[in-house]
Order: sequence, then C-alpha cells, then structure tokens
Amino acid sequence: MTLPREEFDKFHPEEDPYYNEVPVLKLDDLYPRSHKLPVISVMISTWNRYSQLARSLECYARQTFKDFEILLNDDGSTQNIKGLVEKFSPYLNIKYYYTPRDSWVSCGSKAYKKMLPDAQGRIICATHPEMMLTFDALQFVYDILMGDGRTDVSTYVVGHPEYIYKPDMLKWVSFRANFFGDYYKTIDKTKWHSSLDIFHTLHAWENNVGFAAQNNTWHSNRAEYPWWFFGAALKECPIWNDFPVFVGHAGLDMWFIKYRTVNNILDVVPNKVMCYHQPHVTSAISPEGEIEDARVGEHKIIGGPGV
Repeated sequence: MTLPREEFDKFHPEEDPYYNEVPVLKLDDLYPRSHKLPVISVMISTWNRYSQLARSLECYARQTFKDFEILLNDDGSTQNIKGLVEKFSPYLNIKYYYTPRDSWVSCGSKAYKKMLPDAQGRIICATHPEMMLTFDALQFVYDILMGDGRTDVSTYVVGHPEYIYKPDMLKWVSFRANFFGDYYKTIDKTKWHSSLDIFHTLHAWENNVGFAAQNNTWHSNRAEYPWWFFGAALKECPIWNDFPVFVGHAGLDMWFIKYRTVNNILDVVPNKVMCYHQPHVTSAISPEGEIEDARVGEHKIIGGPGV
C-alpha cells in the first residue's frame, strides 16, 4: 500500500487489537541456550507485537539446529519487549537493541543496518517478529547454504525459471508462509508447542484467507513465490551490504525481490511451509514513489550507505 508523502507522514496505524493479549507459552521443557559461536544470525526488528514475538521466540528456542543467535531491535515499543528477551535469555542467545521512535514508521531496514556489524554468523537471516518457524527451519537454512552439497538445491528453485542453475551461484533461502486469519483466536488452544503441523488439522485451514486475499492453499502450492517473510543468505552475499534504508516497509520488500532478480541470486524455497504468519496491525506502507524507486533499472540498484 502506498500513500502520498504528506498523508504518509501523518498516517498512524489503527489501535492494536492484540496489544493486551497474553500468549500461552511452554518453557518447562526447553533446553538451555547454546554457548557455541553462532553459525546463523537472525535479525528481527519489532514495534510492539509482544504476543506474536513471544510465540516466535519459543519457536526459535525449539529449533533442532542450536548454533544461532538472534539480534532483536526494539523499535521504540511501549510494551515490555526487553522483559520478554530476559524471559527467553536462558534458552536463546539474544542481543537486544533499542531504537527510539521519531515517527510512526516501523521499517526493518534501519535496524538491519544497525545490527549487521554485530552479526557473528556465517549465515544472515532477516525476518519479522510475527513469524513462527517450524522447528526444522534453521536446519534447512544451514543445509542449503553451508551443507555438504548432498541436498539437490535445484529441486527447490522457484521464481526465476530463466536461471541456468549452477552449484556456485549465490543463494537466497525464502520461506513460504501460511497465515492465521479467523483462526488466530484459537492458536493457543492447540498443542503447537510440540509441532506446528497441528495448524493444518484446523477445520478448513487450507482455505483460510491470508496474504493478498488468497487462501493458504495458494501459499502452499504456488510455483512462483519471491516474497521474504523469512530470508537468508551467506554473510558474504552482497545483498547485506548493498541495501539502502527505506522510509516505508513495502519499499524494503520490493528492493529485496528486485536485488535477487537483477543480480542473478538463486531463490531457494523449501517444498513445504516452514513459517506461519500471525496477524498484526499493519505497517507495510510506503510513501508514493518509494516502491517504484526500489524497482528502478534492470542493472542498477538504488540505495547508498544508509543510516
């Protein structure tokens, strides 16, 4: 969604219906955090979304792959995000950052620029606080980007049929998302702490309307899926150094997609759903012109050093 710049500057999201929600967590069976040097660094920037982030962090604590860190930027939240970090610190290697807000805008690009120099992993991931990952998600990322080569990456490639696959191509791992719509009120009544597959047993789950007014069957089966509700690449991939800071959230999304296309970076997508999107108050808005700027030029990427 775009707005004229004057309207964009005055815009404010609606009241958050999930603001006072208390998520149901299960921490008594979690393993202590790994103290090894992280192989994967996951970057998240959040503006409130406490309940969504809490479930997301539990999913990270349940990952089968343990050698990772989370870099979490608190974008001027009014909820106690730092307290949530402390709750999970026995189980997760989390670095907490705080950025005061100077406007309503919540775009992760500024936070990513801020956190990247501290990322220790060979693999960098960018995602959103509302994403619940299946417990094998980070293992998949590791196998694709740093595995022994036995995984046939070409079987997962989508979105760029014109590519001639070469094993030494730069790779970007994207996760398809399933979406909670009407089912969100029932999430804590399920036993998702054992497996997120439980969501697929909900009545008519695959027809639940989500992103772009499409149902979850579309998200599971669509052949072309360049979006990045969770994205990952090796630290040396130039995508981490080149992206600019955007005013609006949607501009950043468009830039990531365009960068991969222009620079012949291979999109690798698992053939099953590995993340689930919890609803939230929207911030995916950009001023008019920013999204168009993000798509400029077949051989030119806009941007600069950022802030």
